[in-house]
Amino acid sequence: MCALATGLCDRAMAQTASEIAAARQWFEGGLALEEQGRWDEALALFRRAAEVKQTPQLLFHQGLCEKHTGLLVKSILSLSRSVGMARQAGLGKVEEGAQVELTDARERAPVLQIVLPEGVQPDRVMLDGIELSSVFFREPFPVNPGVHEVVVARGATRTAKSVTLEERASARVSFDLASDTEPPATHTAVAEAPVAGPTRPARGPTEKPSTDTEGSHTLAWSLVGAGALAVAGGGWFWMKRGDELERIDGICPTRDQCPLERKSEIEDMKSRGTTYSSVGLGLAGLGVASVAVGGVLLFGSENSASTRAEVVPVGGPGHAGALVRGRF
Repeated sequence: MCALATGLCDRAMAQTASEIAAARQWFEGGLALEEQGRWDEALALFRRAAEVKQTPQLLFHQGLCEKHTGLLVKSILSLSRSVGMARQAGLGKVEEGAQVELTDARERAPVLQIVLPEGVQPDRVMLDGIELSSVFFREPFPVNPGVHEVVVARGATRTAKSVTLEERASARVSFDLASDTEPPATHTAVAEAPVAGPTRPARGPTEKPSTDTEGSHTLAWSLVGAGALAVAGGGWFWMKRGDELERIDGICPTRDQCPLERKSEIEDMKSRGTTYSSVGLGLAGLGVASVAVGGVLLFGSENSASTRAEVVPVGGPGHAGALVRGRF
């Protein structure tokens, strides 16, 4: 994680002339493919160019291609960034065009809402194999068109429901989780949007796990979830740092040729970028440590007799992380 972050930092600060030239060539090639309606191929070139340098124009065309290939959620993200960067750079036409496409992408994106029983906290909720934060349980959120699977895990109980969504559609998927006093079971059900279908019990374990095991697993998954949120938060701050660098690039033709009359403004941007960088790395390090602790607890609950391990957070200037040591 830290090595990756450092690599991104070095790359953002040291773009060579050949990299800029290659990015410009990929961008122009993407425009030609876009004119021919070859959206997938154009998107591949725009994304390669964005790895070198992101601009409002590049993000606009990337989001446009993502919208035409059904990646509406990514399109919303790309076009949102294009609108923000264009507004900061004073590019009115780019901002206006990106806003039009963004509005269309938001209207076309189907909406999914996951509803859990009041006061019941699951161990995990996953959408298409990706664990979701609890913020997704409160309000509807956009997804891509197609078939989606929602899985809710609590103790030894696992409930899965699938739903198919077309553009501009919405679905509400509800789960009735078993209480703590009921024996665990495994449920699988299929839900047709917007109403979830009935569940059918499948064969599962008949003995209730011990309270100690459930508590250990709950704590472990809580740490893993909190760590994932911290890593995501670190990524957000890292993106904010990138925004400040983009603003500086929009003002200065090169790193050493900045207008003297805007020196104070540029110094403020650099200061904010440094703060975002430090906070982002710190959150990422804490997140990795939390995930590592949760993993050790999960592993240790099944192999307590043979496992002796400890997790030690480590950090320093420009890096943060965790050290796991012991006998496994």
